[in-house]
Amino acid sequence: MFRVTFFLVFIGLASAQVPVTVTYYHAVPGQTDADPDVAACGPIAQAPVGEGDIMVALSRDLFSRELCGQLVLVRVKGEVVWGVVWDTMHPRFVRYVDLLMPAGVRWEHGKAKGELFWRYDD
Repeated sequence: MFRVTFFLVFIGLASAQVPVTVTYYHAVPGQTDADPDVAACGPIAQAPVGEGDIMVALSRDLFSRELCGQLVLVRVKGEVVWGVVWDTMHPRFVRYVDLLMPAGVRWEHGKAKGELFWRYDD
């Protein structure tokens, strides 16, 4: 219930809402750079990810250092995904959100259209 209420408040207070393409990746060399344990915001082990949240990589047109560690919400195909911004993507991607999944886990949607919401802290 708390997540549903927070979702409605979060959406109402969101500083930004952007249509995006949502994909997923794994922290392995073939899907990242040569060092999959270090992201744009720092070592993956230091990411401030809470229970039920996942790490999120943003395309470079959406990413800024100020968003590192920021809670974001991704809404895709009726599903709500809570994540923490911790990485960026290859420059060829524009308006993309990439969800970091645990090894061996596939995201059922593969590649889908969605919305990204975040709030700037004052």
